[in-house]
Amino acid sequence: MIRSRALNASLSLALVSTLAACSSAGSSTTTAGSGGSGTTGVTTVSGTMATTATTSAGTGGASTTTFQYRPAWDGVTSVDVIGGFGTATDWDPKNPAVKLAKDASGTWTGTLELPPGKYPYLFHVVGDSAGMMMESRYAIDPNLSAFIACPSGSPSYTMKNANPCSQLSVPQGAPDSTQHVKGKVTYSGAPIAGYLAEIERDEPMSHHYFADRVDTAADGSFDLTVAPGNYRIQILYPDFLTKTDADRNPFMLKALRRAISASFDTSMPMTLPTVEMAFDYSSFKPTAAAATLPTTFTFTIPQEAGKERAAVYGTPTGMGKSIGDPWFASPYGTTTSVPFDGTFNTMQATETQVKSGESYFWGTWVEMGTMWNGESMVLPITWN
Repeated sequence: MIRSRALNASLSLALVSTLAACSSAGSSTTTAGSGGSGTTGVTTVSGTMATTATTSAGTGGASTTTFQYRPAWDGVTSVDVIGGFGTATDWDPKNPAVKLAKDASGTWTGTLELPPGKYPYLFHVVGDSAGMMMESRYAIDPNLSAFIACPSGSPSYTMKNANPCSQLSVPQGAPDSTQHVKGKVTYSGAPIAGYLAEIERDEPMSHHYFADRVDTAADGSFDLTVAPGNYRIQILYPDFLTKTDADRNPFMLKALRRAISASFDTSMPMTLPTVEMAFDYSSFKPTAAAATLPTTFTFTIPQEAGKERAAVYGTPTGMGKSIGDPWFASPYGTTTSVPFDGTFNTMQATETQVKSGESYFWGTWVEMGTMWNGESMVLPITWN
């Protein structure tokens, strides 16, 4: 969240929230997290990604920049700021630019003196009550519209489908507006608490990236607040942070692994359609871990769904216990059986063909209306 005061004391003060820190006398104060649209030197981007990591802007004294991050989940033990600030320790999580301190409202705040310019940054957030207290993640600022492709020195850098970093402009104008993103999660039609609702920045030509998350309430609802931009929601099974995919028994749990929304714009408040997480695995075959090629995967398309596809997952070590993106994915369709000859067909695959004796997983993806796709839990499989 960004709040600012102009360098010229004769200018009127910008609207400041009660959480904003006070500036020191004679300097401007900028709170990282606001884009300040319509102000010279500020880049507010929605739908396109800026292409330079940092840009010096003019001359003059440094401004006191205040970074704020208020996680919507419990259990956070530390929040630091890392970024491209022109120092020898840029992007080093062991030597952050700012270590934030938590106040009574649950907001983490810290300040940094910065000259005029543009700066990419991320929050490094540690701790989560739904997982281990040392659960560590990087987060883009949910209260800032401006973003940029993370540079090669950042821990989130990727060559393809670049991850976004927040882009701070100093000095800053008025804060970005924020909008609520709401929805509800059900299991067999009844509201369900404890599912993890995660909001991610999801701009065109950019990889999706974590911004914030919250647990669903007793009535199954979630409510997250973000600045204008493109986002998506992931609904994750409650033990997503504590157990591996190999630990979960789909036949006992009878639930989706996760549901992912289509990308949506947050220039206005957004209420997503209710998402149903119950899922039936009784028709899944093969269920034995050992298999031969070719293999036919069979399953049933849920009555409320439109189409489904089969997916095969590998792991980086070949013996891993948790999945990433599919290495094989059939087209979405209404058929309930899919043949597989052992050939992988996605960009995420690090092998071209099944290797004998290596551990894999298989499952399905299901279309659930126009907004949600669901990913099933997975079954282990090894081809000999």
